[in-house]
Amino acid sequence: MSSEPTIDLYSERIPASELRRAGELMRSCFGADDAEPDFDTRVMEKRRPLLIMASRDGVAIGFKLGYEFSRGVFSSWLGGILPEMRRQGIATALLRAQHQWVANHGYHTLLTESANRFKGMIILNLLEGFEIVGTRWSHRRQSVGIQFAKHFEQPTEARRAS
Repeated sequence: MSSEPTIDLYSERIPASELRRAGELMRSCFGADDAEPDFDTRVMEKRRPLLIMASRDGVAIGFKLGYEFSRGVFSSWLGGILPEMRRQGIATALLRAQHQWVANHGYHTLLTESANRFKGMIILNLLEGFEIVGTRWSHRRQSVGIQFAKHFEQPTEARRAS
């Protein structure tokens, strides 16, 4: 497996096969204890979901999943890279693809959260222009979540339409 990863975007109507692949990746990345319960159902309940998958030689190696939080605000909800594929720029490629899609679809703010134990994700968020805006205690995970926001400049036409 040495080729560049392929990045595929699925907006709103996410194929069931890709949703299954993302669920499998989530379990591989985080383990069963940290996997999102009822993953498929929860994704499809979200408003305007966006799934970005990274594959190498046809094998899924990473994903990023988000949804519309409110008008003009997008939430980057979940993401992960297979442990053996980390530190190869895949998370950065997924994050940048998501940011480009978010900016191109009229969102002015992107929200995300990372558990304090995921230091690499915290650093990546800061390097990619996020600001820390708060923290949240997760009773389920018994950990602190660090909340981030990134703001996008809207073209003049989009600002007038808002």
